[in-house]
Amino acid sequence: MCIRDRPTPLPTVTPGASEIAPAIQVNVQRDPDVDPVTGIATWTEPAAQSELRVLVRRADGAPLDKYVSGYRQGADVSGNPVQEGRRVFGQWSGDNGIVTAAVPPGTYILDFSADGWPWTAQFANHVVAAGQRTNVLFDVSLLTVGLRYADGRPADKYVRVYLQAADVSGAQVEGRSVDGKWTGENGLATFAVTPGMYALEVSGVDGYDDWGRFDHQVPGGGNYTVVLTLGRLSVETWNADGTLATDVYVQIYKLVPDSRGVSVFGRSVANRNSDNTGRAVFDLTPGWYGVRIGRDLEFVDVPVQSGQITMVNQSGYILP
Repeated sequence: MCIRDRPTPLPTVTPGASEIAPAIQVNVQRDPDVDPVTGIATWTEPAAQSELRVLVRRADGAPLDKYVSGYRQGADVSGNPVQEGRRVFGQWSGDNGIVTAAVPPGTYILDFSADGWPWTAQFANHVVAAGQRTNVLFDVSLLTVGLRYADGRPADKYVRVYLQAADVSGAQVEGRSVDGKWTGENGLATFAVTPGMYALEVSGVDGYDDWGRFDHQVPGGGNYTVVLTLGRLSVETWNADGTLATDVYVQIYKLVPDSRGVSVFGRSVANRNSDNTGRAVFDLTPGWYGVRIGRDLEFVDVPVQSGQITMVNQSGYILP
């Protein structure tokens, strides 16, 4: 088996970020009655005694069973709110997601366990007056990550969610890990998180590491859905007589610029041998790639578009 001489590639385009559509679909829906920053809504109503009523739910309305604690609020030397004395009440919100506690009039700090950034300031300053019930709704947001292949089929991959942070140079990085799960048969993974900025990591996906990863601003009381669609690269391998060849080693590379700004092969991101149809198929994040077939046949600046299949054959590459 051999591979014929290097073909003349089809005309290519100089890589540019604007020329490969990321096709990251984002949809945000939120409850207008809930504060978009804190995810909290409060209201008061007359009552026979002073009470705190805490409601904990997901943004889709499902109640959450969380352990809710209440403390009298004091202040530190700088005037910041702090817990004062022992806990006034503590109980699970149960199947209906509600905790009701009779408390003396005053100002309170509330606390419960939730994934995401700490709500220290938002937990404070809940005032209860005599003959008044103060209702506090904690509306925990939902972050749903969808992943699908270029042909629309759902992809079952492991997704990890991080709080987004910045390094010393100001570049965006993953902070503390919040949660992780598989997308499953429907290609979706849903996380209950507090409002804030999050970064995503999808394991087992070949290509560019930062695709769709950063700047996911999840609002309070909202459903934030992001769907990532991969592209596909189908590489044909052939014999000297032009017939398709099997068991030929194919490697896919990330491209980097050399000193002149010309694209050259960087690190390898995927590899496999062509199958019994004479093709090697790769599911990749959108971007520009280098392709090496066998030991000496190379293509540079091969575009992979989200939701599309790019074919590499004897003539070069062919877009859909």
